[in-house]
Amino acid sequence: MNLLYNSGDVKGPQTIAFNLPNDERIVNERGTSMVMLKNISEAKFKNILKPIANACIREEQKEYVDFEPYYTHIVCHECCHGIGPHSITLPGGKKSTVRMELQECHSALEEAKADIVGLWALNFLINKGLLPKSLSKSMYVSFLAGCFRSIRFGLEEAHGKGQALQFNWLYDKGAFILHSDGKFSIDFTKVSRKLLKALAERS
Repeated sequence: MNLLYNSGDVKGPQTIAFNLPNDERIVNERGTSMVMLKNISEAKFKNILKPIANACIREEQKEYVDFEPYYTHIVCHECCHGIGPHSITLPGGKKSTVRMELQECHSALEEAKADIVGLWALNFLINKGLLPKSLSKSMYVSFLAGCFRSIRFGLEEAHGKGQALQFNWLYDKGAFILHSDGKFSIDFTKVSRKLLKALAERS
């Protein structure tokens, strides 16, 4: 949908999408509802992400920074927020929730999970022929540019901290490359393999 106006409690910096509620009791009984704000996504891509990409991404990969993979990853990200488990049973038999057990670490790890599993989902859909193969490079470069957009929020904010976790891991594994000119690029031969390895290590 497109957002025309907001006010009251939701007035202020507008997110590009949301998947609510966060209350596990309601999620278990009713599920979640996902809302995508396409015009907000387009505005943030044009006015924030593209200038960041121009400053941070190597010239030969700038052409891969594109709205379609950026927005499709947001869709996958929000879908992956709904992937559980939300409620769990601890080894002693006590009922709990992932949020309660992870406490202050939950929000950042949840954002990181949605990002990484969302990227995996994009790759899966491309390999199944459900999305065009033209997205296979642009989704990673657009994601890299998106890392810098979200890290701007700072390490005290869930999205910023979650992106910093992912960025540092992929950089350490050689999937993200820092060049002598201070700009970054993707190693396409490594990034999908390292992504699958990250998911395997954390499953």
